[in-house]
Amino acid sequence: MLSNSSQRQLRLEFLETRVNPTRLWFAANALPIPIGTATTTAITLQVPDALVVGDIDLWVNVTHERMDEISLRLRSPSGTIIQLATKQGGVNKGYQNTIFDDQAANTLATFSDSEGQRYQPEQSLGIFQQLSAQGEWQLLVDDANLQANVGSVNSFWLGFTTLPDDHGDSLSSATPLISTNFSTWSESGSIENTGDSDFFRWVAPADATAIQVTMDAAGGVLWPYVELRDSNGDYISGAYGYSESPGGSAVFTVSINPGAVYYIRAESDYGSLGSYSVTLNTITIEDDHGSTPATATPLTFSEPDTWSSVGIIQYSNDLDWFRWTAPPDATTIQVTMDAAGGVLRPYVELLTSGGNSISGAYGYSDSPGGSAVFTVLINPGAVYYIRAQSIDGSLGSYTINVMLKKIEDDHGSTRSTATPLTFSGSDTWSSVGIIQYSNNLDWFRWTAPPDATTIQVTMDAAGGVLRPYVELLTSGGNSISG
Repeated sequence: MLSNSSQRQLRLEFLETRVNPTRLWFAANALPIPIGTATTTAITLQVPDALVVGDIDLWVNVTHERMDEISLRLRSPSGTIIQLATKQGGVNKGYQNTIFDDQAANTLATFSDSEGQRYQPEQSLGIFQQLSAQGEWQLLVDDANLQANVGSVNSFWLGFTTLPDDHGDSLSSATPLISTNFSTWSESGSIENTGDSDFFRWVAPADATAIQVTMDAAGGVLWPYVELRDSNGDYISGAYGYSESPGGSAVFTVSINPGAVYYIRAESDYGSLGSYSVTLNTITIEDDHGSTPATATPLTFSEPDTWSSVGIIQYSNDLDWFRWTAPPDATTIQVTMDAAGGVLRPYVELLTSGGNSISGAYGYSDSPGGSAVFTVLINPGAVYYIRAQSIDGSLGSYTINVMLKKIEDDHGSTRSTATPLTFSGSDTWSSVGIIQYSNNLDWFRWTAPPDATTIQVTMDAAGGVLRPYVELLTSGGNSISG
């Protein structure tokens, strides 16, 4: 035989199947609970699922000796409270499996305690539409009389339908952005459930070179995140934005190719749900420095042994290139990209005359407004390129400096200049050294004793900031596996 709780669930499911077979229902536990006298009794219901409310119905079974003293309210996880019913019924009457439904045909003016009736609540449940259902809901039962009349809340259920997915979640189902004027395209949407991604398609005009993309959550609970993808759906470096707070705006500026197809993907951080608008504006940017070796800006000699320039990272994927020729007596330089206390997180690297990366020749700042610095060995008289950019799509101004450094290397950087290890006792040979610049290699030479078969090699950074790397090579300078 079914328990009373199971019978009520079956009855509820039977009633709901006639109206909306896809509604998701959640029940309060640990019922029945007695209704307190001259106080408010709160019945808690947890919704574990992350979903956006499309429509909400409330199902209750409440009995009391004097229902005309009882009022019902509903509190959402965000704290919003609506009035469901105020002092309906009479002696020994109740809400017998009553469903509160905005779409019900009857109002509470026709209230009857007949089982399974549907009524419109006094205040609309629609106030919760497009909000997250996840969290703690409460049915608030208010007893307005000091007399100790007996009653209880026997059942409390909430049923939700979710909003249908308003935009496609792939390139093939992307929604075209709508043009609102000659330079602006937009669309609105909602993140309806955790993991929801909304894709939009946009074709750049023939004269467009840069855009600003904004995803605005308009003061709600959504934490917006938006990014730009190319026509193949591949991520574009730096072309993304996010909000530091719920209800804020995610914004980024990026250069584009005229006439190309792009996709905008809108989603959320931290599993947040809610509505938003996406706006794309074409903008004009006069880039202050070239973005290729051919258009690189020559660094200017500014003071003894120093060459410099200033610039601005003007959009998320902005790359500023600079050209510098090493003096004939230069062997080591220090490169600095200083963001001067702004919001820019600088990243700078040194490239060869062919535009290729140099191992270890880069620097970045761990915080906005900081300096990116590295020191590196160079070839006298050679041509180099310095490439300045940003981390996390940050924008702002900076100063580039290249300064000659005089470094007496403590150990040789080739086999022929390797430092012999010194016998220090107890089957041990050792030496000390300093990694003095980014591509510094210190070589050491050691001859194995005639009875040696196994060795342990250690490079100890002694708790500093150095991240050591050491390897053993053959007499010919070849790597040894492992």
